Amino acid sequence: MRLYLAVFALLAAVHCEELFNGDQVLRIHAESESHIHALKELEEDVEFDLDFWTHGFSTERPVDIHVPHSSLYAVKDFLKKNNIPFTVIINNVQFSTGGVSRPAIWVDAGIHSRLLLCGSPTRLLQTMALIPP
Repeated sequence: MRLYLAVFALLAAVHCEELFNGDQVLRIHAESESHIHALKELEEDVEFDLDFWTHGFSTERPVDIHVPHSSLYAVKDFLKKNNIPFTVIINNVQFSTGGVSRPAIWVDAGIHSRLLLCGSPTRLLQTMALIPP
């Protein structure tokens, strides 16, 4: 099992510059029940491949969504069509993770936790406790 995890970490580190280039994180502010209903529709649409960083829609707090570059224009059009206010909080996820000089991968560790691993492949493996420091 550790071997599979190590191989995955190395492959992801090598290819991570392709994973997030052009992706954005949008902060969405639902102001009404119709906005919440539209956000639920957006969440259920698997075609967009969205990653909701915050769950549980309400008018009380914003929702942060990682949007892949391939879905960016469609998602923004959907939000504008439904008059849902949003702001771009991360303009290019690739560069927020350290760019090409510091590879990074997101490990989805459950519904409420994510781990950003940065650095060289050796550093990734050390972080994951697969090899000693």
